[in-house]
Amino acid sequence: MKHIPKENIKVSLSVGFLASLQDRHNERYSKHEAFCYLLDKACEHYMPKAVSKEVADELKDFQFITTKTQLAEDWHWHRATVRQFLEKLTEHGLIHCKEFETKYTIITMIGMKDGNVPTMRNNILEPIIRFTMDSWFNGTSTTEETAVVCGQIVKGAVALSQENNSASTSSDNQLSSDDIATCMIGRLVDCMPLVDEEEHNKLQLRNAIFKFFTRVLNRDWLQLFLLIKELPDIASHGKAASVKLNTAEDMSLFQSLCSAYKVCCPTSTVETAAKPVVTAKADNHK
Repeated sequence: MKHIPKENIKVSLSVGFLASLQDRHNERYSKHEAFCYLLDKACEHYMPKAVSKEVADELKDFQFITTKTQLAEDWHWHRATVRQFLEKLTEHGLIHCKEFETKYTIITMIGMKDGNVPTMRNNILEPIIRFTMDSWFNGTSTTEETAVVCGQIVKGAVALSQENNSASTSSDNQLSSDDIATCMIGRLVDCMPLVDEEEHNKLQLRNAIFKFFTRVLNRDWLQLFLLIKELPDIASHGKAASVKLNTAEDMSLFQSLCSAYKVCCPTSTVETAAKPVVTAKADNHK
């Protein structure tokens, strides 16, 4: 039997289960209780009342705002102990801390995810998606060809999932077009030559692209690929030649996308393709 080092093993547990293991005997928190506290705060997007609405609106999934002083008071620890604990969690890749306004800290729980979202692991679709996106990035397939294939993947995968679950009384494992699109966009982000490869920043970029794809681009794959090609230029100039922003919501989602990209790629290192931008009909490549 192969020996796997402990530091290489990851266990997936629900926050509710971890909370059930807590057994408080005194006011001072154990390290386990302190970690569960962080998980709870991330679930509810906690923030002190003094934090402005503008900052609150920028919070992403599984982020919350606190201060080391508040953690020390709630856990009955010294501030130095709190700081060392957060540093250890950061070292293990479990959290990401960002300081702002001197005393506040935005904490991102990196390992958290929505357990209700189906994954593509161990699924025949995963290598198909990987091959399709890789072929586009390395130039083997044209933008137009890739857009058509993506639309076919989504339709075929949804139909196959419905067929496989038709005899089952549960639909928990049934994939929706959103599930598949999320996985495909995730692969797109993985292929991008980003400067910042931190997982939580890539997740925010994926989510921003997905929202823009579904709400503004009307799930048009060709328009999405044209937008991806423009991203380095967009990050520099703030304009997209291939996309029309018709509403305030469109502009807001566009700005969120630009912000997420700039975090992952603060300096433009990718040359934009020299091909002319083509406007596609929204229903051709869904």
